[in-house]
Amino acid sequence: DHQLIGRNSRLDNFQAVVITEKLKILNLDIEKKNNIAQKYIDKLSILKDFILLPKRDINEVHSFHQFVIICKHRNKLKKFLIKNKIETLIHYPKMLSDLNIFRDNISKDKITNAKGLGSKLLSLPISSEHKFKEINYICKKIILFYEKKVFLRKIQQFLVQQKT
Repeated sequence: DHQLIGRNSRLDNFQAVVITEKLKILNLDIEKKNNIAQKYIDKLSILKDFILLPKRDINEVHSFHQFVIICKHRNKLKKFLIKNKIETLIHYPKMLSDLNIFRDNISKDKITNAKGLGSKLLSLPISSEHKFKEINYICKKIILFYEKKVFLRKIQQFLVQQKT
């Protein structure tokens, strides 16, 4: 939790050199990440009851610095993916409106969409180095996780029906 409102904008000489070199391949990296993001969107769109995917227009170019999804059963999904050797991250465990520094902000109550969102956000792996084979594997495991959830729910419903 933050105590002060501020920013981190330091840039030393070494970081400046690295950025200068990375700028030379920036457009290629962005193109690769957009292709990977589209693969995620294509594969995971069947899980619309469980996952909200990033939206973008067909002509829109996104940097996809992160590929953040809003998902049900986030913590269980994260554990399942770790067991399958897929590292995910939680970049935003709290929304700005949930931080103590903003507790006295009067407009905080108007931010209803952000309430509880921090417990549903999960960042999937995305970098220009990822291969489609890896993204397909990740998608397959996420789909398997939710298929198991649906299957277990159907079994539970069936058992309840059998008792009545």
